[in-house]
Amino acid sequence: MNDNSGQFSYNCIKCGNCCRAGLEISIRKQDIINWKDRNKRDFLEHIQIDAKSISAEGLAGYHIEEKNALLALLNEKNIDIYEMKKEELRDFILKNHEFQGEGSLPLPIYSFILELGRMPVLIPKDFTTILEGINKNIDYVIKLDSNGSCPFLKKNECSIHEIKPFDCRSYPYDERGHIKLDKFFLKICPGIRKIDNF
Repeated sequence: MNDNSGQFSYNCIKCGNCCRAGLEISIRKQDIINWKDRNKRDFLEHIQIDAKSISAEGLAGYHIEEKNALLALLNEKNIDIYEMKKEELRDFILKNHEFQGEGSLPLPIYSFILELGRMPVLIPKDFTTILEGINKNIDYVIKLDSNGSCPFLKKNECSIHEIKPFDCRSYPYDERGHIKLDKFFLKICPGIRKIDNF
C-alpha cells in the first residue's frame, strides 16, 4: 500500500465531528498519571473497561486479539496457574469496578465473567485501579453517550483540551505519524485537505 499522506494536510477547524463520531478513545497510563496528579476524580465516571479486553476467549472479530486480558494469560502453559490468574483477574474486576449494566451497542461481545453479560459497562473506582488494570492488560476507554459523543464535548468544544487523552491529541494521525486517510476519517474530518499542488 502506498502512503499518500504527504499529499494531504491537516488543520483542526474545531467542528467537533471527531468527538461525535463514536471513535473509541483508549486511555493510556500517562493520561491517568496526568489526571491523577491534577486530582480529576470527576473524570472517573466517564471511563470504562473496553468490553473487548475482557471478552470471552475465541470470539471472532472485533479486534479482541489486539488487547485482551485473557489472551495475555494464555502465555501461561500450566492450566492450573492459568485458571488461578483468570480467577484473580475476575476478582480484581468485580471488586474494583462498578457494574452499570450492559452497553447499548448490539455487539456480540460477552465478558468472560458470565454474569456480566454482553458489553458490560464497568466504571473503575479510582485512578489506581486503572493503572493496575492496564498492567493486567485491561484496556480502558472513554465512555461515550448513547449518540456516540464524547462526554467532554461541551458547546462544540473539548472541555478538557489541555489535558485530553493522547488518542485525542494525536488525531487524525496513526502511530507512524501519517494522516489517516480511510473513507471514514475523510468523511468526518473537514480539517483533512488534499494539497493543491499534488
